[in-house]
Amino acid sequence: MSNSSLALAVDSRLDRYTLRRVLNEGGFGLVYLAEEDGTQQYFVIKEYLPSKLAFRDENLNVLVRPEADDELFRQGRRAFFQEAAVLAALNHPNIVKVRHFFQAHETVYFTMDFAQGIALRSIIKKARRPLFENFLRRIFGPILAGLEVVHQHKLLHLDIKPSNIYIRDDGQPMLIDFGAVYNLLSGPRDPVANVVSQGFSPKEQVYSGAEVGTWTDIYALGATLRACIEGKSPPPVKNRLKKDPLIPLAELYVDQYTPELLQAIDAAMRVDPAQRPQTVAEFRRMATL
Repeated sequence: MSNSSLALAVDSRLDRYTLRRVLNEGGFGLVYLAEEDGTQQYFVIKEYLPSKLAFRDENLNVLVRPEADDELFRQGRRAFFQEAAVLAALNHPNIVKVRHFFQAHETVYFTMDFAQGIALRSIIKKARRPLFENFLRRIFGPILAGLEVVHQHKLLHLDIKPSNIYIRDDGQPMLIDFGAVYNLLSGPRDPVANVVSQGFSPKEQVYSGAEVGTWTDIYALGATLRACIEGKSPPPVKNRLKKDPLIPLAELYVDQYTPELLQAIDAAMRVDPAQRPQTVAEFRRMATL
């Protein structure tokens, strides 16, 4: 274990893998790049370790902090397993694929396919100008096709944003990070699984008691497209409730993009869920994507 983080050390053994690099450390866990024994193939491994609830002891086991809520830790672990099970069941070239999940060190892990590439967020940051419409169509057409499969399985992603769209080196876009996934056939959302991404989450996701649905992912998708055009995150939805500062894209970029695309993005980002496109198919028709 490194001195500066909760991550397992590089070259540690984990099930049938050797850890080669720490890719990310978030509030709910860690992400590693690992090499599989025998095949020398690389995979991404996610580890459940919510830093506010748990710590790693000298034996590398993940334990609940004495002052933390043990039940909250177990709820999060169930949600983590749910993410793995969902991704293992989904089969689409533009959705990240889970290959294996297992237990070790008193916590849970799952492995996903690894491919070289870059997050859409990094592309936006480096571009410093509106991304070309041809690029947006090449990326978001496949992403919408993948999201449609998610919705057909009665699931919601609930955390679509530029950092969760990954562009592989072969140009293929991937929808990743299903840590907030929600099954529409289940009961009320588990509070521990609630994720709010400022600028990308709509009001029904931010405020408790509101009904989420496919229209919730549509808002986040529209906000992600808007970020590609403006080069920055849209304002948080709470800033739009009284006097909305958001100027429609159809007014701002009328000479740079087709009106159908701009109007579809504006419609997707309406504050009132009932006024948005309700399905991926409806949004695709509006945007001609």
